[in-house]
Amino acid sequence: MTYNGGFVMQQVVQKAKTINEAIDSGLSHLKTTKENVTINILQKEKKGLFGIGRQEAIVQLTLINDINLPKDVIPQPATKQTKQVAVDKNLGKAWITNGTLYHKNAPDSFPVALISDGVELYRNDTLMKEKKVLLDELNAYTLVPIESHRRTSWSLNISNSKLEATLTVEPGFKTIRSVVDTKPDSHIEVMTEEQTSIINSINYEQIMRELQDNQIIIGYNQTEIIRAIETTEPGTFKVATGKRPGDGREGTVELLLNLDVKNGPHINEDGLANYRELKIIPNIKQGKIIALIHQPVQGKPGYTITNETIEARPYHDIIVKAGKGVIIIDDKIVAIESGRPHIQKRGHLYRVSIMPKLLHRDNVSISTGNIHFKGDVEILGEVQQGMTVEADGNIHIHKATNNATVQTSGSININGHIIHSEISAGRHNILISELGQKLAPIISTFESLIGVIKQVTLTQGFKSNNFSTNGLHSLIFILLENRFKHFPLLIKYFIEALKEAEPYLEDENWMSTLSSSTNLFLFLSPADQQVTLQGLEHLLHTLKDLKQLSDSPVEPNSYIIFKHASNSTIYSSGNIIITGTGCINTTLHSRGKVIASGIIRGGELFAQGGVELDEVGSDIGAPTVISVPDDQEIIIKKAYEGAILRIGEVKYTFSETTQHIKASLDKQTHTINFL
Repeated sequence: MTYNGGFVMQQVVQKAKTINEAIDSGLSHLKTTKENVTINILQKEKKGLFGIGRQEAIVQLTLINDINLPKDVIPQPATKQTKQVAVDKNLGKAWITNGTLYHKNAPDSFPVALISDGVELYRNDTLMKEKKVLLDELNAYTLVPIESHRRTSWSLNISNSKLEATLTVEPGFKTIRSVVDTKPDSHIEVMTEEQTSIINSINYEQIMRELQDNQIIIGYNQTEIIRAIETTEPGTFKVATGKRPGDGREGTVELLLNLDVKNGPHINEDGLANYRELKIIPNIKQGKIIALIHQPVQGKPGYTITNETIEARPYHDIIVKAGKGVIIIDDKIVAIESGRPHIQKRGHLYRVSIMPKLLHRDNVSISTGNIHFKGDVEILGEVQQGMTVEADGNIHIHKATNNATVQTSGSININGHIIHSEISAGRHNILISELGQKLAPIISTFESLIGVIKQVTLTQGFKSNNFSTNGLHSLIFILLENRFKHFPLLIKYFIEALKEAEPYLEDENWMSTLSSSTNLFLFLSPADQQVTLQGLEHLLHTLKDLKQLSDSPVEPNSYIIFKHASNSTIYSSGNIIITGTGCINTTLHSRGKVIASGIIRGGELFAQGGVELDEVGSDIGAPTVISVPDDQEIIIKKAYEGAILRIGEVKYTFSETTQHIKASLDKQTHTINFL
């Protein structure tokens, strides 16, 4: 009830399925008729779909006429002695105490609750999906805090090398929420307080069982396992580790001399050679120790976390060949002659000698004869037509070389012009590299041959045949006559090259291979000679060692340096450096790099290590070809129209004169790129 002008006004709010039913219920409560009330519709009814979304009608009725009221409810005028009726301050408000939602409707309003994400509101046991809810006294409301949790997740990861196992752990958690108390208000926001606990449920037994299920039986790291069990934060833990193979040490020859590490003369910015910067080792006196031999130290094997052995990298024993003027005493290389020590390394093979020096003060001509010298040669004059200069060391010619042959295992330096001559440096290095190239298809075919032999020897037909008692000689003959008929021809070419290179081969394995290959594959040995699978595999292993040796770089490598050449052939196992006017109609072949000032006009140039040139070709169109492997660059300051570049198998011809060229091969598009 409310007060109006001293009279008590009766008012009621009613709810029903329809507006009419709500009005009738209110009139019955007031004991009156429609004529004596004002009707305010607070909410219309909604039927919903299958009962979902249905809402009841709510109306407010206010009595305005007391004519038909019963006597006991007729309002009386207020007097001074009449006491004021107490008004409830919480009407139209809601509040929360100890997690319980309370609310009271006012005659003209309903309280509203805003529901946060951490709590659910149920009306008469039905979850309310709305976040904003109108509260009325005809329904019961219950607040339920939401609890959330996540289980501990973990996984075991094993490295490809099986040298370590890591455990990745992400602890779980449990969050408990409680509803925050609020004071009475017409609009309240239902908030929660939360408390989160980290839960790491992984235990020691689970980890050990997982390790053992993955065959991890060694190298447990107990400290890391405990850390994984106790962690409250995501992390990765190395729970098992193997042991890497112990580091060994390669064999070396330790020089006891002050050795300049530069290969060849130093070229300044003007393209001129400083001959004082040649790789020259001071002369040593008889009886002095040149170097110490340190054989390799083999590393210790390691093991995986699955207890598999990891073999250490094997190191080959170094082989030191004592040449002229030196002897080997225990681990010491000692000079027995005075002169220039010469040490050359290819793979695990060292050649050590004392190089004597021949100083020829005149021209090399018919009157003096050819020069063949096992050492260094210096010629103050020129090398004339038809003459040959051959040495094991370095050759320095102060004047021209005309229609002559100059070849050495060392390096060559020619101050004068090279005309119609053949110049070759690093001869034995070239021969060994060529032998290695011939070995590649032999090794590949030999491996296939052994594979077929292994398959045949497992068959029942082989075991019941004379093959099993007489060895493999007849079986190899049959295979070479049919499936591997091209193999003897490969062996024949290899043996011919091996015989030609025999004077320059230091490793005796080359010549033992010559004998074995000849007897076995060219059938020069008796037919009844026993040939075993173990013997074939041993020969294959020797061939692979020789191939690896031939592929090993030579230290120091040979080089050729000159100023001008025409109509000549120049071959170096190392770099070729041109410091003068250049080359005309000359073939240049370098297994190193070609660096040239002046012009390259006509002829062909191949450089395994790339090229840096000033000018290529000519304005009269002399055909000039510059070639490098597919992994190298061509750098040219100026190329004339018609000049040809070849990188790998890709060729490019200049259609006009071009400057500042830097060319390389794009292996994806198979085209030459110009930067």
